[in-house]
Amino acid sequence: MSNRLDNTRIVTFEENYPKDAKPGKEIYLKGSTHPVHFKTVEKLEAKKVKMKVEKFDEKAEVAKAKLEFEKQSKKED
Repeated sequence: MSNRLDNTRIVTFEENYPKDAKPGKEIYLKGSTHPVHFKTVEKLEAKKVKMKVEKFDEKAEVAKAKLEFEKQSKKED
């Protein structure tokens, strides 16, 4: 696995960030999921942002991409 993907975390936000932003000016919306660098996750945790953090599963994502590619190839035939 590349170092870039080792450093990636999948973050699901449980609240808007930043909380005090005007409507439409939030960076992350409640319920949205984003790939985020682990250092950024640490900074967000220090600010006590409510979020769910998971490691990026490269093998599962590669397998999913292969299946999608095969489906697309079969449709074209």
